Amino acid sequence: MIRVRKITITIREFPYDKKGLNINDELLWLSDVLCLFDSKRDKEKSKFRLFIELIKARKQKEVLTSDELAERAHLSRGTIIHHIHDLEDRGYVISKDNKYLLSEKNIEFIFRDIKRDFDDFYDEIKKVVKKLDQELEL
Repeated sequence: MIRVRKITITIREFPYDKKGLNINDELLWLSDVLCLFDSKRDKEKSKFRLFIELIKARKQKEVLTSDELAERAHLSRGTIIHHIHDLEDRGYVISKDNKYLLSEKNIEFIFRDIKRDFDDFYDEIKKVVKKLDQELEL
């Protein structure tokens, strides 16, 4: 079986020097780094709002349906389903019996998984690139 995971990361410096950063600012920065929303297309930051609701649910040890997530995030069920599929493709969310939850118990573990997957893929790319350089005599 071929495993596919969509990993998109934007390298953006954390604004350490800004005074008055709160947890919401930090979550917005994290969401921006993880490309959880496209500021041009997603003016309402609906995927970010969904992600926040999933974090809250994880904290409360809840597993929620798409209808429950839609109600909590004040979004349509269709919007939730659209974003849930993307978050599942990225490995941030899993489904159980038509209910959704973060794939790991906390954000740090999600990042551990991203790093592991990226490192594994990097090693694979490195092998292919080395072989290509040899074949192309570069």
